[in-house]
Amino acid sequence: MDAGVETTHSYIIFIWPQHEDADVMKTLKFQVVMLMEAESASWNPRGKFLVVVADSDGVSSKELGLQIYAELWKEHFIIDITILIVTRDNYVPINGKNYNDGLRKDTLELYTGFPYERGRCGNVTHVTLLDQWRMHDGTFINNAKLFPMKTTENFHGCPIRVGSFGMPPYIILTGNSIDNDGTVVYNLDGLAPQSLRLAVHKMNITLVFLKPTQKFNLAHCLYEAGNLLSKKSDIVIGTVGLIAVVISPWSQPTIPYDYNSLKWYVPCPQPVARMEKVMHTFQLPVWLAMATVFFLTAVLWWGLTNWRHNSLKDSHIFQTLSYCFYDAWAVLMGVCYEYTKYLEVQSSFSRLRILLFRYEHCVPGILYILSH
Repeated sequence: MDAGVETTHSYIIFIWPQHEDADVMKTLKFQVVMLMEAESASWNPRGKFLVVVADSDGVSSKELGLQIYAELWKEHFIIDITILIVTRDNYVPINGKNYNDGLRKDTLELYTGFPYERGRCGNVTHVTLLDQWRMHDGTFINNAKLFPMKTTENFHGCPIRVGSFGMPPYIILTGNSIDNDGTVVYNLDGLAPQSLRLAVHKMNITLVFLKPTQKFNLAHCLYEAGNLLSKKSDIVIGTVGLIAVVISPWSQPTIPYDYNSLKWYVPCPQPVARMEKVMHTFQLPVWLAMATVFFLTAVLWWGLTNWRHNSLKDSHIFQTLSYCFYDAWAVLMGVCYEYTKYLEVQSSFSRLRILLFRYEHCVPGILYILSH
């Protein structure tokens, strides 16, 4: 995750029917998906969520609150949710008539859920009415805390599926057995399981270890991260590096209990001859193209100068083929030709100078294209 991205800590989601056939739950699912895509890296399911429902769609407020909380908890692991629902029992009379639109109702009810209360082990079977807001005097009835603590000190033996990743001494597989229902039970030891046992013993949690990954590479790290995101495991322990694969909007790393460093040993490079360094700069087709352009350029200059009907035949700069190769090599290497020699060329040689200018600028471009 980008260190410069700030995490959002609170959300307010408004749900109201846009047409007669609108469904509250479909609208909620659509808005949450859109919110996740818009937030991207700053999406924080561990923040505080306030869901405001303007119309219960004919469902009782408590039942609708249960549906909303169960959807957000099971699908997105959002636990700190308060649901505000407009009751349809009483309306505020305006000019002797009931006002049936907007939020001008008599009472607003606030619900929330407690997934781990009384040993429910994450199963939300009902929601609790936190408080009610009276519209006629603008006050809460109970003045309760709108976002109470959702976790408990005693989980009543609820199981937690544990994925593990790493090598000894962090993760040590001591054995496995078959349960009565045919499930394979893995017994783990090591620094990571021991640290976890100290915490869960105090909270009365049952650990269910999944098959450990006892290899240390990126592929196996991605495998355990995928199990966590697909809800096959609840937590992952071991030598989990603080990298972008682990630190994501859908997972939260704890404070590391142990730090270590790694040293990667690679073989020393063998010395390379100078000529081999030069020859490996380009591939063979590029070298052949350079040699062809170099040879054709020199021959073209020599032929133009020694053509009997050409006015450049008296110029001694390009009269010999060796001089032509020398000049072409200078252009190829990007070396400026001796300016004084150009002064000896007659004005009729201007066309050849234009040709030189074109070759000097085009040849490096051709080589660049061929090398890519």
